[in-house]
Amino acid sequence: MKRLAQRLIAEEMTARADSMDRRTPGEEVCAKLRNALVRLAGVDGFVALMRRSITLGRKNDPSLHAVAVDANGSVSGVDQVDLDAAAVLVASLLDLLEVFIGEALTLGVVLGSWPELEEKGELNYETER
Repeated sequence: MKRLAQRLIAEEMTARADSMDRRTPGEEVCAKLRNALVRLAGVDGFVALMRRSITLGRKNDPSLHAVAVDANGSVSGVDQVDLDAAAVLVASLLDLLEVFIGEALTLGVVLGSWPELEEKGELNYETER
């Protein structure tokens, strides 16, 4: 899922180029995934998934110690890490989600927030690992 996480960050970098929004691409990816996952698992479910993702991501990138999630699901500190670290965090979240609901449903969650990936023909179930 690392490649998919990098693709989502890149997609948001492109979208941000034309936007006045001050959120970083990593913050935007986390916000979109939060919205989708809260609908799927509720706030508590999202918080549990994100907390575990942060813990797992820190093993690969210690700069993720700046990232935290509060009880209402707000993720902070993503603006303090570089894009590679943000991709590690997102990949950890997608990996966990894949364990719980499977690859097809995980990619469905992603497409719900980034339908343009399917429209462009850029999302391939076999190559996103």
